[in-house]
Amino acid sequence: MTLQNTLNGVRVLDLSHGLFGRYYSMILANFGAEVAAIDDPEIQEDGQCFNDLNRNEKRISLNLKTPEGLDIFFTLAEKADVVLEELSPDVVQQLGVDYQAVCQCNPRIIYCSISGYRQTDPFHNRFDHDVHYMSNRGGMDLICEKEGGPTIPNLQIADIARDNIVLQILLALFSREKTGKGQYISISRPLKTGG
Repeated sequence: MTLQNTLNGVRVLDLSHGLFGRYYSMILANFGAEVAAIDDPEIQEDGQCFNDLNRNEKRISLNLKTPEGLDIFFTLAEKADVVLEELSPDVVQQLGVDYQAVCQCNPRIIYCSISGYRQTDPFHNRFDHDVHYMSNRGGMDLICEKEGGPTIPNLQIADIARDNIVLQILLALFSREKTGKGQYISISRPLKTGG
């Protein structure tokens, strides 16, 4: 067996839509995990970046706001090993796809919530962009022009700076092999508000 198929047999449901989540599910897929990217029916392919992030993944179009969409999601969740999502806590609860709901149908699930701010942060339900996360912690000052203001980077630095997301998922899977129990992982971007 090579490293490329180390995760054969691991099933991942990816509810994320942005770079932050899709980047990490892409890594899992690159090492053999079977990743099903759950997309809203309105999501359209938008070029090479989209194709790169979704390589080695299956795409499923589901409307989680409908009973039919939820039924299909929970049928998939029953057999999944990992759920990866980057929605706000209020949204996953409103949709009914939060950790508690998924855990009821699959107690062995590894449920990974990735968000812009910690779940306990006052801004936990706020949706921002990479440049906002960097600005909140002074990261933009580090990439400014010699003469002038900050420069907006071409790369989403805060979104891909958390390379330990995959490590945490793998450690949770390893722990489950020993304990038989799944777990909830909550991860925020590294550049958060102060306070």
